[in-house]
Amino acid sequence: TKMYTNLGGIYQDLGRPDDAVAALQKAITLDPNNFLAYGNLGGVYKNMGRMEEALACYKAAIQIYPNYPSSHYNLGNLHKEAGRLEEAASAYRRAIQIAVAYVPAYARLAAVYLDQKKTDEAVALLGRALSIRPDAPALYLQLAFAYHTTGRFEEAAAAYAKCIALDPRNADAYYNRGLVYAARGRSQEASAALRQAQALGFPVPASA
Repeated sequence: TKMYTNLGGIYQDLGRPDDAVAALQKAITLDPNNFLAYGNLGGVYKNMGRMEEALACYKAAIQIYPNYPSSHYNLGNLHKEAGRLEEAASAYRRAIQIAVAYVPAYARLAAVYLDQKKTDEAVALLGRALSIRPDAPALYLQLAFAYHTTGRFEEAAAAYAKCIALDPRNADAYYNRGLVYAARGRSQEASAALRQAQALGFPVPASA
């Protein structure tokens, strides 16, 4: 069964989803408790746009082995993409409960909170994530965006700066820092940040 599970992953990487489905179904037939095969099959179905089948596979994986955080994370992603934010948040929280250092779940749960306009919850969650992964520029970028969208410009600028320090070629961070500077009337710094974003390939509007 492990061979067919691995084969399914290889077929998926090769862009052969039908073969991946067949291999993973064979793995499940040989071992109906193979939660990894169910999870991988859910991912294949999701990529194929077969969302109901993907949902059934993720739920089956969780039923077999409830304490595997990736299963809850993947279920959360499926719910989020479908706009089912409460269900997504519940799945991400469960992933974090199982594995407190599972940083991707923090980031995705924070994104749900931002979609729900729960900015304080998102900021607090990202702070927890950064205490685990202080070297993650994407988390600083997400935190900066949370501050930015609620008018907390100085905190946003500081978070964008930390993102840039960790990832000096992050065009998004330069562009958004430029917008923050512009909103604060710091025109020279805004222009410099926007020029840097443009130099890194960001499509800066002519009016910016």
